[in-house]
Amino acid sequence: MIQDRLWLEVEKVAARHERLRFLRAMTVGWLVAAVIGLSLGVAGVLPAEGFSRLSVLPVVAGVAAVLAVVCAWLVKASAPGHDWVARQIENEFPDLGSCLLAAIEQRPVLADGRFGFLQENVIRQALVHAACHQWPQVVPTRRLVVAGCTSGVTIAMFVLSLTNMPLNAGRFDQIAKSPKGSPTVVPTDGFSVAVEPGDTEIERGTSLLVLARVTGEVPADATLKLQSATGDASDLEMSRSLDDPVFGGRIATVTAALDYHIELGGQTTKMFHVTVFEYPRLERADARLVYPSYTGLEERLVQDVRTVSVVEGTKVTLLLKLNKPVKSATLTERSPVAPRQGIRLAERDGYYQT
Repeated sequence: MIQDRLWLEVEKVAARHERLRFLRAMTVGWLVAAVIGLSLGVAGVLPAEGFSRLSVLPVVAGVAAVLAVVCAWLVKASAPGHDWVARQIENEFPDLGSCLLAAIEQRPVLADGRFGFLQENVIRQALVHAACHQWPQVVPTRRLVVAGCTSGVTIAMFVLSLTNMPLNAGRFDQIAKSPKGSPTVVPTDGFSVAVEPGDTEIERGTSLLVLARVTGEVPADATLKLQSATGDASDLEMSRSLDDPVFGGRIATVTAALDYHIELGGQTTKMFHVTVFEYPRLERADARLVYPSYTGLEERLVQDVRTVSVVEGTKVTLLLKLNKPVKSATLTERSPVAPRQGIRLAERDGYYQT
């Protein structure tokens, strides 16, 4: 139907108007969200050190989803009619006169549902004008680009309000005792620092990464001060992560308990304690072999074995040396198919044997 083609041309302009209004609504929404986030950060409702770069992603995604749904609903609910769009097109193209409004107001008058000759002529004039002129440019592409960029700027403002929240250092109390593995906030003059992992326990022989997250004025450098259980002290310069207010220092291998604290900006944090633990580990396996009498062989102790081959009827006693005492130990068969029940080992003279 000829009028349907005209509706499609008008819809193109209406869609661009709708897109522009949606971007503007999103801009206002992100700006309001940024102001709210900044206000909550100042009021101390949100984390003083702000969200990390990873944890801020779900927050931004959630806010974006809510804003998109709300703005889309508002734009749809308040969308102007085709008459308003037609007037915008006629205002942009004065040579069109009132032809477009007249064309979209036409209704079939013939019995078979067709338009009359004069009606079709009015609609055809509007279609010819649409083909010769860029009606969608009633909403210029430049205006859409500017609206999109403005929305992007407000998104960045919202993210910054979460990741770089202003901090009133005086309103944070020092956490005297923090759970193992959790950051400890230590207030200092002009800034506060959250030390991770604080007091902690790690496996012997592994590395330890210590982070100092600074809120407020960031010092030029930071030093990790280490002290072993024997009193030996050492220093480790901490490096800053790009432009983030985070200093990090890695202890390559921790073999014994130690204490540490951080010096930065002329201030010193409290002392933290690191303890170590070990998982049970087989250090050596010996095998005592008692051969059958018919072999004429004497009893034999084979040390540090991995495999043992013996004649049938030999009594084999395995002596297993572990790195630490354990409450119980069981010798099991490593077989994916119907493994048999394990053999409980008995402790004797520091060895676990069966």
